[in-house]
Amino acid sequence: MGKEWLVPTGFSLAVHVVLVGLLAVSLALPSKPAPTPNATVQPIEAVAVDPQRVEQELKRLRDEESQRAELAKKLEQQRKSEQQRLAELKRQSEQEQKRRQEQEKADQARLAKLKAEQEALKKQQAQKQKELAELEQARKIEAKKRAEEEAKRQQAAAERERIEAERQRQEAERKRIEAERQRQAEERKQREAAEAAIKQRIAAEQRRIEQEEAAARARMLDTAKVEYVGLIAAKVTRNWLRPAGSPAEFSCKVLVRQIPGGDVVGVQILESSGFPAIDRSVEAAVRKASPLPRPSEPELFEREIVFYFEP
Repeated sequence: MGKEWLVPTGFSLAVHVVLVGLLAVSLALPSKPAPTPNATVQPIEAVAVDPQRVEQELKRLRDEESQRAELAKKLEQQRKSEQQRLAELKRQSEQEQKRRQEQEKADQARLAKLKAEQEALKKQQAQKQKELAELEQARKIEAKKRAEEEAKRQQAAAERERIEAERQRQEAERKRIEAERQRQAEERKQREAAEAAIKQRIAAEQRRIEQEEAAARARMLDTAKVEYVGLIAAKVTRNWLRPAGSPAEFSCKVLVRQIPGGDVVGVQILESSGFPAIDRSVEAAVRKASPLPRPSEPELFEREIVFYFEP
């Protein structure tokens, strides 16, 4: 924001001042004498100047000059403020750049220090491994030497033990042969007694197994029969339509007669629910469920099935 506006402003002010001066001079000049009758008079156009108007024009020019000066002052202040802001931003940027450079230098120094420490640690580890390898080699040599000496000692002791063992073995063999003859005789007696006992245990175990199998078969049939009756009750329940106004809970005992194919040939309420409409709906559901489910075991089939209907 320079001072380029001063040149045209000054020029305009100067022109106005000159014009005002010329007007003032023209008003101050004396009037010319009246021309003679014979003289040729040239007409002069008179210009009337209003002093009040001139004053107003000067005031307007001063006001414009004052406004321009005020505007120039504000622009100069803005320029200085902008320069200060730019200078502050530049200073902050330089400080940030300097901080980053210092941080990078510090990071590089730390990295260099860490690298040096790692190199030193590697060297220490290498030296330690070398020392350990030397110690291990010396230990192996010493261990091999002790092993060879121990092997020789054990070999001599083993030879002595072998000779003594051979003598004892021969003596033991003689005793073993004698004991074997006695043992075989005793074993013969024990074997005969054991065989008799085993036969008795086998017979008893066979009877026990047969009894357990029969009991298990009976339990299995009982379970299968309960499931079979449950399937029939479930199918009857699926085909049952609850009569209007019937209670939420009730039960009745039902006798169903069927033929081998599962077709229902008869239904009888053995124990009433207490509600005739419900009894009739249960009978209808049994007939509608025909043919009834078949049992998993054919021997479970019965022409008459009794179950409690409890929806």
